[in-house]
This record gives sequence, C-alpha cells and structure tokens, in this order.
Amino acid sequence: MSGILDILTGWKWKIAVGAGGLVLAAAAFFLLQAQLENRHLTKQVTQLEGRINDRTTGYVAQLAQATTNVKQLSVALDTQNEKLKTQAAQSGAELARLNAQISVIQHDNLRLKANSASLMNHDIKGDTLEQRVGDVDRALLETLK
Repeated sequence: MSGILDILTGWKWKIAVGAGGLVLAAAAFFLLQAQLENRHLTKQVTQLEGRINDRTTGYVAQLAQATTNVKQLSVALDTQNEKLKTQAAQSGAELARLNAQISVIQHDNLRLKANSASLMNHDIKGDTLEQRVGDVDRALLETLK
C-alpha cells in the first residue's frame, strides 16, 4: 500500500490535482458568467417583448392604430376630394352663368350708351313747347324699340 500512498503524495500528483482544480475553478467561473449573462439577456428579451407586444403601448398596438388612422384619413380625403370636385363643377357652372349675364349687361350697356348719345345729339324740332316735348318723346320712344 505504500506504493499507492507514495503516488498520491508525490509531486506529480500534486501538480495534476492543482491543475485539475484550476481547470474546475475556471470552468465554474465561466459557467457562473454564462448564467449571469443568460439572466441579463432573458431580462432584456422580456423587456423587448413587452415593448413590442403590450396591448396599449406596444409597437404592434401602435402599428395597428397607425394603420387604422391611415385608412380613416384616406377615406376622409377621398370624401373631401369628391366634395371639392362637385363644388368645382357647381362653381364652374355658376361662373359660366354669371359670365353670360355680364355679357348681356355689357351689350345692354353699349346699346344704352348709343341710345343716350343719339338722344343727346338729336336736334329738337318744333316751334312750341308742346311740339318740342313731342319731338323729344318720339325720339326717346324710337331709341327704346
């Protein structure tokens, strides 16, 4: 038995046990570090999942709300565009009607100016006041025809 005892107490055995202990200590250190990093990453994943999937403030909820808002805005813009097209058509028709009225009024204005010029240039004839009034009256009636 002294042979085994000599082996267990020999310097080679001590070096081997010391090296094994160092390897085990290093492995335990790396295992502990990996567990701490795993906990940290798990916490980050949980936080990110919350930021993504929270029913009221998560990115998925925000995206759904934004999509709904875009659809509502699109419908509102389409409705407004249709109303504007209708209003533009009505305004165009009203503008055409008003332009036609302006044209008639301008034509009447020119005719009335010509009539008034004709009346102003008319030589009044007649010896008596009654004859002169009758002459002016006839000239006025002719311009109104």
